[in-house]
Amino acid sequence: MDINTLRDDIDSWEPVKWEGMPDIDLYMDQVVTYLRRQLALFQDDSEASLVTRSIINNYVKDGIVPRPVNKRYAREQISALMMACVLKRVLPMQQVKQLLRPGDQESYAAFSQGLKKALNREAEALEHMEGENLQDLALDYALRAAANCLMADRLLSMAKE
Repeated sequence: MDINTLRDDIDSWEPVKWEGMPDIDLYMDQVVTYLRRQLALFQDDSEASLVTRSIINNYVKDGIVPRPVNKRYAREQISALMMACVLKRVLPMQQVKQLLRPGDQESYAAFSQGLKKALNREAEALEHMEGENLQDLALDYALRAAANCLMADRLLSMAKE
């Protein structure tokens, strides 16, 4: 993969809209498959999967995702899972839980729009970085991520006060 391919992947990815989510409730295996497809952009090259049955069960047990009804997951749970799976890469789960308002269509829309906007901003920045040393670019992104995580952590702490 090169920078142009990465930029194209980011540009072409769209978060699924609330109305685009399945309008029938899904069983666990269907949810796992659906989320893996929707969040493929966020899956790294490691063996560890971004979403598994165990991960979903833990999110439900910890109250991050509303309990399924009769072992079936509706849009409310699916949207909460999508948000949690993206945010878990940058925040501890307690902070993810603090941020999420599961089952809230407006919150999911704001999350989706914010995520797409952030990805577009980074894809635009990549246009000017072709030919740069990939190690240096990765370090720069990692340092910005660390700074952004620090800011999110402090803001969430202030919001609790």
